[in-house]
Amino acid sequence: MLRTTRREIERAYRAHRGASNPCTSISQRLLIFYSIECGLKALIMRLNNVESSTELPDELQIGHDIREGLKRCYAPARLTTRITTTRHGQDPQDTVHPQHLHQAFRYGVPIDLEVAITADLQQIQEWLKERLG
Repeated sequence: MLRTTRREIERAYRAHRGASNPCTSISQRLLIFYSIECGLKALIMRLNNVESSTELPDELQIGHDIREGLKRCYAPARLTTRITTTRHGQDPQDTVHPQHLHQAFRYGVPIDLEVAITADLQQIQEWLKERLG
């Protein structure tokens, strides 16, 4: 990960959060994913009293794994994202784990449960908003 400060990550979280509403397009889904990723990383840094991403130990690095980030932030178990599958025009279909959702959104790959997954992401976003503003 590129070296970033907690303040920079929090700023990115808020910028992506604002641009992700109302979360009806593929681009807005990508932005809510990245907003959540930034929010979780910022919260992990706060919880561990770290000001730079380079100070985080390897075991606290979450990459794109929202589920792992939620665990590291002690989020309620009700907050999660689902595993889904692609809906390509032709088989084979692929399993899409939560840490790979950003790829489906980024490349415009249609997925099953898109509405439910968007709702999951919006719940996580609301939880983060309570903690980070």
